[in-house]
Amino acid sequence: MNIINKRTIQSAVLRRTIMIIAITTIGIGIIFVVLWVFKDTNPIPKDLRTNLSFSPLVIPLDSIQINSRDYELSKAEDGAQILSYNLEVKNYEVIVSEYVQPPEFTDITGYRDRFLTNVIAQHATVQTANGTIYLGTLSQSNGEQIGVMIEKGLMVFMRPSAELDEMTWRFIGDRFVIVKGT
Repeated sequence: MNIINKRTIQSAVLRRTIMIIAITTIGIGIIFVVLWVFKDTNPIPKDLRTNLSFSPLVIPLDSIQINSRDYELSKAEDGAQILSYNLEVKNYEVIVSEYVQPPEFTDITGYRDRFLTNVIAQHATVQTANGTIYLGTLSQSNGEQIGVMIEKGLMVFMRPSAELDEMTWRFIGDRFVIVKGT
């Protein structure tokens, strides 16, 4: 009789242990799923987000092969906010600056074309999932390449550390997403 009671107790302890392990495993799994589903992919630091007055194009935190860092918020002479940050893609660094598109681009016929010809000396375009990247060189940049997107109500200027090919520009442009400023 003593052996039967011992086995019954051991069996009950084993069942409870297995139940505790199962419940703990399920609980941890639920926590991971909730954290994964609701994770914040917005790379803009929260303190900058609260002061940002527009929804910018950025590379999300979970992007593969492109990292973004060094986010800064500044103001132009006219008071317009400028969001700047750095991208690391392949072996290159790309400095990105963006702001709300000035009204001249929609109010003045042909303004966009004159800007692309006179300001960035556009020589090529790259079609991406998020719009067109116009490639050119700024007159004051000693012939350095620049990419400009005039999309979604934004002006996005991208200056690479070295000249990028069209495939790399498309790779960058395809990965942008709009994020809410706050």
